[in-house]
Amino acid sequence: MKWWLKARIFAGIFAIGIIALQCPAAHAQKTGVVKVDTNPVGAYVYAQGKAWGPTPVFVELQAGSHTLVITRDGYAPVTRKVSVRTDRVERLDVKLALHPGESIRVHQTDAGGADDGPGTVAVVTHPPGLTIFMNDLLVPQTTPVVFDIRSGIYELRLEHGGQRVYRKTVFVRAGRMMELDLTVKRSRRIDDSDPWE
Repeated sequence: MKWWLKARIFAGIFAIGIIALQCPAAHAQKTGVVKVDTNPVGAYVYAQGKAWGPTPVFVELQAGSHTLVITRDGYAPVTRKVSVRTDRVERLDVKLALHPGESIRVHQTDAGGADDGPGTVAVVTHPPGLTIFMNDLLVPQTTPVVFDIRSGIYELRLEHGGQRVYRKTVFVRAGRMMELDLTVKRSRRIDDSDPWE
């Protein structure tokens, strides 16, 4: 390759690099932060399918409106809507109410070690990303998910975009794990099989 052609290519690359440094990318993500404090501390915050915590915790989210679900063992889950502004810190103070046996705790699978509870439910769905309700309790993370809940009989309900797509009666036993691998089709499906089977 001739020297003048190499020089022109180098000059072009250099100019592009200078422009890229001077002009921020148009597609750069705009994010803000929500500082979540709870009373008592030690709760987990779920937003956009990710767990943050334990509280107090800083949650970085894209600018816009978000729904946060805050849970702690032995306390009723709390749902809060927040508006996140670019490069700003919003503060959220939450007082948790005692509600023994009516809470859901999502397992922190990356924490290592034993993680047992009253009864454990593991749900994998095809497709993933479905919202789970146990009776009227919202599981604060979409599928696939593993969580603990008080033993008993529940209506497990799967929703997608606010529409119910699957329902099944399940019996959660204390100290035992129930594993569900569910294929959900476009049409709504009701599963009325015996929960003791």
